[in-house]
Amino acid sequence: MTDLEQERWNLDQVQRMTADYSEATGLASVIVEARGVPVAAPCAFTEFCQAMRSDPVRAKLCESCDAHGGLQSLIEQSPRIYRCHAGLIDFSVPMMEGDKYLGAIASGQVRQTDDADQPQYLTTGSTWQDDPRLVELYNQVPVYSRRRIIAASETLLGLSKSAGLVNKCPIFNLPTRSGSRAAETVHPERTQPQFQLLTQIVSADDESGSRTVSEHHAALRDALTAENLDEAFIQGMRPAVSAIVSASVYRGAQNL
Repeated sequence: MTDLEQERWNLDQVQRMTADYSEATGLASVIVEARGVPVAAPCAFTEFCQAMRSDPVRAKLCESCDAHGGLQSLIEQSPRIYRCHAGLIDFSVPMMEGDKYLGAIASGQVRQTDDADQPQYLTTGSTWQDDPRLVELYNQVPVYSRRRIIAASETLLGLSKSAGLVNKCPIFNLPTRSGSRAAETVHPERTQPQFQLLTQIVSADDESGSRTVSEHHAALRDALTAENLDEAFIQGMRPAVSAIVSASVYRGAQNL
């Protein structure tokens, strides 16, 4: 990542937020730029995913999944749950600077208990099952229920709106939708806003100014109060999420 790209991100805050989120949920997390390349060190990656990414060819497939997931979440204006090329469940929320798409927060790296309700692949699946070591590590990947995955994705959306991850600008200003749920399919009938993809960093002179940030905790509140989520997960997440949000807001204020 170039120096100009680094200036776009509050890297200390990025690392703290993803580390706190992974500690609270037990899920892997990483913030990536528009091409799927990590902005900071990943957190809580499974041994399976670490082994997959140690192969340069497979690592490119992993980055492609992160890139596609982020773009799809931008289009759908909600967390996007999908299956990566290796078959694990991931989800993404987009990162914005005004109307420019900077990248995404990707999380997941779990298997799902509900075999009949598996998310779709966003890219072509890869072949790795002929490697006994990878098969062994895959079988050790944590298994989450469908409802718990949805709750975690909505929680991540709330955190992405609260932490000052991008320097000198609001980080997420898409329209807030009441009662939003994690999306899995594209709805072509929905009118979509026009966004500019930012694959190369622009200078400060090109910036058009900041906009009003959406209500910070709407998605987080929805995730924590939805009646059809696993009660045990909700009860366990509430204090941890509150602590992360409070710490993120405090740290952001210190940086002003």
